[in-house]
Amino acid sequence: METPDLEKGETKQIIIPEMKNVSLIKGNKSPDGYEYIYRNRRGGLFLGIFGGRSGRTQYFLRKNNRYIPLLKGGEKRYSANMYFIGWIKEESGEK
Repeated sequence: METPDLEKGETKQIIIPEMKNVSLIKGNKSPDGYEYIYRNRRGGLFLGIFGGRSGRTQYFLRKNNRYIPLLKGGEKRYSANMYFIGWIKEESGEK
């Protein structure tokens, strides 16, 4: 497969047969009411005075005031931000 030259703005469409009946829904809110959100947790007065990491971003799915963390305690947290692309919706029938 030939690789597109991204510096020239070239793109290449890849067709995955298993994905023919799904579509991508943009936006942070799903059709069934879940919402992708992030929250910054601040370290509080103690860390502000004595130094240290002052905050941490956490990512969640939220529905009806229930927060489901996307990284469980003890899992590695990455220093880069997490980017949300969208929701996958399964379609009925052939496209």
